[in-house]
Amino acid sequence: MLKTKKFFINLMIFSLLLFNSYLIWAQGTEEFQWIWGEVISVDTNNKQINIKYFDYETDTEKEMLISIDENTTYEGVNSLLEIKPEDTVSIDYVIKDNKNIARLITIEKPQDTATEATPKKEDLPTQE
Repeated sequence: MLKTKKFFINLMIFSLLLFNSYLIWAQGTEEFQWIWGEVISVDTNNKQINIKYFDYETDTEKEMLISIDENTTYEGVNSLLEIKPEDTVSIDYVIKDNKNIARLITIEKPQDTATEATPKKEDLPTQE
């Protein structure tokens, strides 16, 4: 009987520790948001980008200030210095301390329309 009681007490302690560990982990996870739009301005000194985007819930254009930190990663560019006004961006961000902080910034490059308009040799009709 004593072994069974000790087992259940240890099981309860383990369960409480596991539950507390989960709560600590859950508080540390970040909930990602996403925005797609056009860069209005880049402030390299304050590490911020101002984005113009369309809010589908209100059917209006809006602006959002996105901050960059040491955890921000990039696709299509190597750093904030390469981002320019009028670039089209897709940004995964988190809200932390009432700031929008970028986690992933992807610059969308326009496709080269000149190469699309020029047909390839194998696509041209053959003359027989």
